[in-house]
Amino acid sequence: MKHIILGLALLASTSPLAAATYVKANFDGQLGSTPNVKPPFRNNGFTGGMSVTGSFVYQTDLVPGSGTGFQNIFFDNFTDAATIPDADDFTINFGPFTWTKADNLDAERLAGIQYNNGAFNGFVFLTNFTFQGQDYRFNLEGSVISVRLLSGGFPTGSSYINGTLNSPAFGGTAYTPPVTPPTPGVPEPATWAMMIAGMGLAGAAMRARKSAVAFA
Repeated sequence: MKHIILGLALLASTSPLAAATYVKANFDGQLGSTPNVKPPFRNNGFTGGMSVTGSFVYQTDLVPGSGTGFQNIFFDNFTDAATIPDADDFTINFGPFTWTKADNLDAERLAGIQYNNGAFNGFVFLTNFTFQGQDYRFNLEGSVISVRLLSGGFPTGSSYINGTLNSPAFGGTAYTPPVTPPTPGVPEPATWAMMIAGMGLAGAAMRARKSAVAFA
């Protein structure tokens, strides 16, 4: 019996993975001072120097080190990705539009944060939208913003907005992902082996005790 108890104790004491640390930050940038803005966007809520604001969450231990070049860290790769709401992961306000990670075209490219040698360099984000009856694609690659006309669901070569997201480096405050009900842990193979062995020994001891009583 003591073997079963030992196996159960080891199972209960299985250490969970260390919790990841997150930060939520706001960004308050501009669409460059001299971007290329064509009709129908020009003078319809889109101008050079207009504010481009939003917020995002990043996982501190996934921030690349210096000398690592350009790297994209995708929100879906966060340790707690399944519990972080899309609007917390990433929200951007662009003119009259507000988009979150939920609006990203994941089938084409995952949304994430871009770093350059460990320093914040912008985001990777794609979404389609409709403006004045026409369909367009918004593309944010690092700090470069482009808006292209869609034809048959695909972007054309015409760029109606082309500019740069001038944004300060991020700081932010500590962020805790929403709590979800814990899921039962899966025992390690060694724990299973000890439990099975313990049960076997307990069974053998019980059979030996019965035999001893029968011959008494």
